[in-house]
Amino acid sequence: MKAAVIGLGVEGKKAVNSLLSHGWEVYATDLNSNVDLSDLELPMISMNLVSGGETVSIVSDNLTVDLGFSNSSAIEECDAIAISPSMYGGAFADKLLEKGKLLSNVVTKHKDIFTIGITGTNGKTTSVHMLKSILENAGKKVLVGGNGGGGFSGYYDLILEASNDDYDILLVEVCDMTLDFCNYCFDFDMVGLTNIGNDHMDVHKTIANYKNTLVRFFEGKTVFTAFNQDFNADFKEVASKAIPFFEYDEKLQVWGRFNALNAGLAAAIATELKIPKDIIMESLADFKAVEGRMNVYKINNAS
Repeated sequence: MKAAVIGLGVEGKKAVNSLLSHGWEVYATDLNSNVDLSDLELPMISMNLVSGGETVSIVSDNLTVDLGFSNSSAIEECDAIAISPSMYGGAFADKLLEKGKLLSNVVTKHKDIFTIGITGTNGKTTSVHMLKSILENAGKKVLVGGNGGGGFSGYYDLILEASNDDYDILLVEVCDMTLDFCNYCFDFDMVGLTNIGNDHMDVHKTIANYKNTLVRFFEGKTVFTAFNQDFNADFKEVASKAIPFFEYDEKLQVWGRFNALNAGLAAAIATELKIPKDIIMESLADFKAVEGRMNVYKINNAS
């Protein structure tokens, strides 16, 4: 199987790495010729580097990378195409959707798995790992991933990996800038919203636009939002079921009101899934902060 990866931002490079690791042949392209490829897992084999001034081509047995231009014939020959999430909604992406060549239309086993999305401005990664711990302690086989910026291997890696084994639950961290893209690629059964903040206003422009994107994303799904979240009335109107969550008031190793809310979201979803309360409490009591998200400093005998 051969795939084209269009756009070599964070998600694009993660898509290339994942496709190669899953045995695909890859054609990757970016119209920007000045792309940092240091985190691209280029095969440790002999490669040909062709430079044309403003354009660069890297060619090996199973990977071709074109920078500064795109080879339309090479793209057309591919079995599936992975686009940058930022391209979703544009004319090029619309043409791919009409042809059914987007990777999520070609590799589809992930759409048969019960899927939970966690989105919002802050707290997504912690909430995802809290919920993962609860579900696994309840005996569920969980595949976790999503937003490349959150430290996972990207959305396309989830799609590919879901075909490799039988999972009970797919748990996806959804970046607020990729809501429409993810809504197309995945069949979400439940969605949790951590909070709404002012990050990424260069993309959303206004909080109202961000809210409207969330409304589209929540339509027809079981949705969990904080009890005092702005726009809850709008969300409730489109959701198939709207469930509020509150600050978790049982034992936690992590601290701060924000983590109490993250735990409250994880506990609310687990409760809706009928996970026993003792498993929820034990899992959250044992949960340690995700590496890199929080540090403890000892200063003058205080933490």
